[in-house]
Order: sequence, then C-alpha cells, then structure tokens
Amino acid sequence: MSRCAETEVMPDDLSLCPQPIIGNVECSSQPSMRGRRGGRVIEQVIMATPQYLPRQICKDFRSRYGVSLSYKQAWTYKEMAKERIYGLPENSYMLLPWLCQRLVDINPGTIAECSRQDGHFWQLFIAHSFSIQGFLMGCRPVIAIDSTHLSGPYRGSLFSATAYDADDDMFPIAFGVVSSENYEDWLWFLQKLKDILQDKEVVIISDRHQAILHSVSQLFGVENHAYCYRHVKENFSSYVTKHSMKGKKCKMDALLLLDNVAYARLDDDYVVVMEKLKTYNSDLAKWVEENSPQHWAMSKFAKKRWDNSLGLCWNKSLERS
Repeated sequence: MSRCAETEVMPDDLSLCPQPIIGNVECSSQPSMRGRRGGRVIEQVIMATPQYLPRQICKDFRSRYGVSLSYKQAWTYKEMAKERIYGLPENSYMLLPWLCQRLVDINPGTIAECSRQDGHFWQLFIAHSFSIQGFLMGCRPVIAIDSTHLSGPYRGSLFSATAYDADDDMFPIAFGVVSSENYEDWLWFLQKLKDILQDKEVVIISDRHQAILHSVSQLFGVENHAYCYRHVKENFSSYVTKHSMKGKKCKMDALLLLDNVAYARLDDDYVVVMEKLKTYNSDLAKWVEENSPQHWAMSKFAKKRWDNSLGLCWNKSLERS
C-alpha cells in the first residue's frame, strides 16, 4: 500500500493544504482544487469584472496559485461564482413582472411588458419613456432592427430597434427578449414598436430574414422597408465567388460596380451604372435585378432613406457589454 498527499487551494488564504489519501494509486504533486472552492476564489473578481474569461482564469490560477485548470473547469468555476453572486438563473425570471412595474413607476411613459406561456417566461418588451420621446422629437425617421442570439442556459434571441440621434450616435429605442427569430416573435415585437411611434411614418432597415420581410410588410408597408446594404453586398460577394469571378481584382471591380449601383442618386445614373455592370458581366446584372434593388438602391427606394449598419453596430456593443 502506498501513501501520498493531494493538495488543495483554500479560498480564505489560498494556502496549500495537504490531505492524505491512502490507496494503491499514484498521485500527482500538482496542486488541485475541487468542489465549489474555485468559484469562491474568483467570486470577487467576477463581481468587479463580469467579462472575466475562462482562458484568463486558467492563466491566473497557473501563475498565482500553481494550479492547472482545463478550460471546462475554469468555465465551471465562473458559473459557480455567478450563481453565488446572482442566484439561480431561473429564479430571476420570477422577478420580471415586478421589475417591469418598477420601470413604469419610476419612469412614467415607459413600456415594459412580459408575457408567459404555460406558466413560463415567453416574451419581454422594454422601451424607456426617454427613448420614445427622444426618438419622436430628435431622431431621423429611420429605425434599424436586428437580433442576436443569447447565451446562457435558456438561449433565446435579443431583438433591438435603434436609431441615430442628432450627433450621429446610436440611439436605442426598444429591445425585446423572445424564444427565437420566428415570424410570430418578430410580428409581436414590431407591433409593440409600432404602438410607441404614435403613427409616425418610419423606414425600417433590416436584413432579409424571411420572418422580418413578412412582419415588416404587414405592419409598416413594403414600401417602407429598406434592406441593409451591408448584407446585400455580402450576399453579392458570395455569389461572385461561387458563380462568376476568380481573382481578387475581378471581385473588387464587381463590388465597386455594385457600390455605384447602390449609391446612384438619380434614375439616369442608375441606368448608366447598370449598363456598365451588364457589359462587365451580365449574370451579375441579372443578380441585381432579381434581388429587389427598390429596397436597397438609393435611386429606386420610394421613401427617404439613410443607409447605415446601425443594427450590426448595436449588436457589437451588446456583445462587448
């Protein structure tokens, strides 16, 4: 029979404490940590820096305490620490009705609504009063809508509606939390958005997700729906790569022609540029004609439009927060 010791890092003073283990086994001299102690060790760090990444946790444990962690262990310790700080995620959902009411009480005019289905959280919509009034009084009549997937144990999607203020900064109007990017959820979110606009006519900018196409057309009118040119250009670029052109210069030339098509201000300019595109490659010109230029080419769009990638910028800011 052999005797060896396994060391553990204690959360109070982070000292190494030997614990004998008797058995016919081989034990490593590498310090280790078990149970919830790892979560307690990093709890204060998580409170100060919620963005503390598992890979950084691995590095810090190795350099400070001589403990080697796998990525999964570090992730588990972070989740343990978050649970100690914030409680169980499912318990937070029970506070939503109270939180919505508090938002309305503190800031009259705020719209904060959550719904349930079969006793479980289903949808959440929030638009602060100052955001509503700020948009109606001082922003361009253009709203970018977009969505991003939520991480965590329950997933779902975060919907956002964003505008530009007078300083050309992002101006969030409303956001929603729903189960997924389906037609029902987008219709629900956009109906809530339309309700707060007080009959103000706006242009909606988005990607070409089928659920968005149908719901925007139904609520705001197809003539008020502009497609985000960035997404259109990405799709065009993929088409060029797969079907037509080879070589970096050829692709750049095709993309430049598409820019000229999109930003042509007058119908006459649009016709001239399209003729150039047809001469360059008739398949590319056909792609443009088949992909609804009236929704993304400036000279063809029926309403006032300012092109932007606002929704994408807003999503990036959320991912960093």
